[in-house]
This record gives sequence, structure tokens and C-alpha cells, in this order.
Amino acid sequence: MTSLDWRTAFFPTALVALAALLGACGSTAAPTSSPAAPPAAAPVSSPAAAGSASAAASAGSASAAKPAAAQSPAANAKAATPFKFLFGYRIQANPSTAAVVIGKDQGYYAQQGINMDWDVVTGQTSLRLIATGQYQAGSVGGPGTVVDMVSQNLPLIAVAIINQEGSRTFAVKADSPIKTPKDFEGMKAGIKIAPWPEYECMLKQNNVDRSKIKEISIGQSNLELKQGIVDILPTFKSNPEPSAYGVDVRTINPEANGCATWGTTLVINKQFAADHPDVVTGWLKATLKALQFYSDNKQQALDIVQKYSGVDVTPSNNAFIYSIEQPQLLTDVTRKNGLGWMTREQWDTQMNQMYSQGLVSAQPKTDDMMTLDYLQKIYKDGKLIWP
Repeated sequence: MTSLDWRTAFFPTALVALAALLGACGSTAAPTSSPAAPPAAAPVSSPAAAGSASAAASAGSASAAKPAAAQSPAANAKAATPFKFLFGYRIQANPSTAAVVIGKDQGYYAQQGINMDWDVVTGQTSLRLIATGQYQAGSVGGPGTVVDMVSQNLPLIAVAIINQEGSRTFAVKADSPIKTPKDFEGMKAGIKIAPWPEYECMLKQNNVDRSKIKEISIGQSNLELKQGIVDILPTFKSNPEPSAYGVDVRTINPEANGCATWGTTLVINKQFAADHPDVVTGWLKATLKALQFYSDNKQQALDIVQKYSGVDVTPSNNAFIYSIEQPQLLTDVTRKNGLGWMTREQWDTQMNQMYSQGLVSAQPKTDDMMTLDYLQKIYKDGKLIWP
């Protein structure tokens, strides 16, 4: 998931849980400290961020330099526009995170006249840093977070869906009698900060009596199944690797239980987009070109991302993430229209489902949450217009 794969829970806790949410998203650059770095540290900044770290220093992260990116002659011929992207988790091989890193490394942003810069901020105010204009763009973990943005009146809007499948799942021991959500009854379910909307959806879709489930607040250790603290562990499909659970597990996926959704979604500051539509178009074009590179060139993409990943992110970690998330880029819609594509019908269907299940108290307007303007500018007949 990557990038801000903001692991928010949902109304109104999404912003509070933002740090964890980028769940399986991006990280710190090489060299860097581990994710457990002291909270008082400064944000992780890309090379051009010498002056930017102070803007988000209060949000808490670790600071590090990044390898120099390629520069094209064409890009050097014109003044570059500063553009700041906010990651909400460490830099690793999630598509949305990798695309930004690859786009800078390969000079795609420079070719669009953009001086790309980024920070990693894992504080509670991550989305608000984009909303207030300290950063121009970031990524969120799915439609629930976008709905929450609208409910909070944050001036952000979605411009592309990267992961066309949701990132969240629920792990149980391999020999557990739990086969379906209905089997959650009489069991102990872990809750990370607040119940995930996928969890609530599965309970409602499968007529589960929630009063028969013992819900237990847990942290992020991933060992709660092994320790017997819970029988059902909310987790992510690509993070951690299976060995991190300390016991053999299998997963119960929302998609197989009536709760299909999507994952990482790119969002932009509305005012910046209104003032600089051409810059936003160029940014999205470069990002999606890099996403295509990621999808088509596995080993090269992993090698590039590894240069920017922290010492706590191993090549094995990145390879596992890629194996899970690269296929999530591809659907009939994206094969026809291009990576990152989304439709109004996709959003309408999701919002109708969330509203009918009581997961949102009021149904937001699709136009308040997403726009197709930029995707329609950069693709023609399913092909990216480049440069």
C-alpha cells in the first residue's frame, strides 16, 4: 500500500490513525533510521527538501538524504516548479510509493518541469499538512479515507486509484476453525485503533452477531495470533511477510465476503490544482509513467526502490510486496484505459454500499471526492501521452 497507504480506520478516527495507515506504504530513504525512530525526529526529506523539513518538523519522522535522480537535458532547459509529496509510511515497493521514487530517479518529473521533493511524516496531522498546502499531494489507503476527508471539509480530491484492490485482510491461524466471517462469533477479534470498515462490512454482509465477538484493542506487533491474544488479526496483504506472524496463517479477505473495495488512491490539494493545473497534469503523468515502469520492469524497479529504502526494509521485504501489489494494478478498466484509471461508477457503487451498510452517516457527492480531469488529459486510447 504505500505512500500515505494511510492505515486509517474510519470516521472520525481516520486522521488519528493516519500514521499506521499508510499501512504497507512508503518509508525512509537510504541511509535512514528504522520505523521505530524517536518521534521527535524530523521528516525524511528528498534531496531538494533542505528548506522543506521545517514545514513538517512538528509531525515527527526521521531525516535522510536520498540518491541523486537522473536529469534530462530537456528538463534542465526550463525552470522547474517545486512539488512536495507526502509519504505516510516508510519507502518500500508499494506501487504508489515506488512510482514517486522511480519518477524522480528516472528523471520523469524533471522532464515535466517539476522539482519533486518528498517527506515521510507519520504524525497524526499528515493529511492536514497536504490540506494546508505544505505539501501538494499524497496518497491515502482507500475510499473510506477519502470520505473522511470530505466529512472533515479538507480541500483534497482524488485524482487516480493505484491499487485497484483493497490492501486489508484478516489473518487467522492456519489450523483455526474460522473459515468465514460468521465464524467470528465466539472468537476474539483484534482492533487496531478502531474497527476497520472492511471488518464492519463483512459482519453486516454475513449476518454476524457482533455482540458475540470479543473485540480486543491491539498494537502493531503482528504476534498477537501466536500469543493467543486474538483469534482474528487485522493485517495487510503485502505487509508483513508471512514469517513475521510467528505461526502459519491464512487470510479471510473482504473481497471474498461481499466487501470489494480498492486501495491506495492519489490525492491533491484542491487550491494548488486550481492555481497550477498544468503542474498537476505533469505530476500525474510522470507518476503514472513511473508506475508503468514499475509494472513492466520488476527487478529494475526493485533495485531503484531499494536505494531509497531504509535499512529496515530488506530486498526480501520489497520483493514480497511487489509480488502481492503489482497484480493489483491491473483490471479490465486499467488495461483498457491505463494504469491509475478510475470511473464515476466505481465511486458511486462504493458510496452506495457504504451508505446502505451504515458505514457513513451521509452519502457524499462523488464530485466532492474525485475528478477525472487529469486522467483524461494524460491518456488517449489507453496510452499515456508522453512527454
